[in-house]
Amino acid sequence: MKLRPRLQTLDAGLLNYSVGIQTEYFKDIRLADVFRGNLAEQIVWQELLAQNRKELHIPTFWTREKKQSNAEVDFVYMHQGCLIPVEVKSGKDGTLRSLHQYILQSDTKLAVRIFNQQYSLLDAATPEAAGEPGTRYRLMNLPFYCVGKIREYLESAL
Repeated sequence: MKLRPRLQTLDAGLLNYSVGIQTEYFKDIRLADVFRGNLAEQIVWQELLAQNRKELHIPTFWTREKKQSNAEVDFVYMHQGCLIPVEVKSGKDGTLRSLHQYILQSDTKLAVRIFNQQYSLLDAATPEAAGEPGTRYRLMNLPFYCVGKIREYLESAL
């Protein structure tokens, strides 16, 4: 796999138009299901970008390439000098393998999952490996409609 820059459009409306999904919003479907979940990532990216307009900080992502196992975290959000991994999930039962890989390779103790469920803050751990216990961290589950207030939620979790 060759690394390529992650492309994000400037506006979700332009993305909708370019892929021909303008009428999808009028149907009774979840945001996370539109355009295979890519639209949810686009909207989260726009919200994160809007919050950092004073600092001109563009949300970034994280990848790890290995021969048999690649990993990608959707966004890495800077908050109070900490790099916090943010995963956007289209289903409630999505695995967090890439998020766990990030946690294992960093010193972060907080991660965020954005999805179509209620807010919660859980004690979590990466899976056990080679008989060793998993790395403990806190997982913030944040509904899509709360992304605009992610700073406030992070303040309460740190």
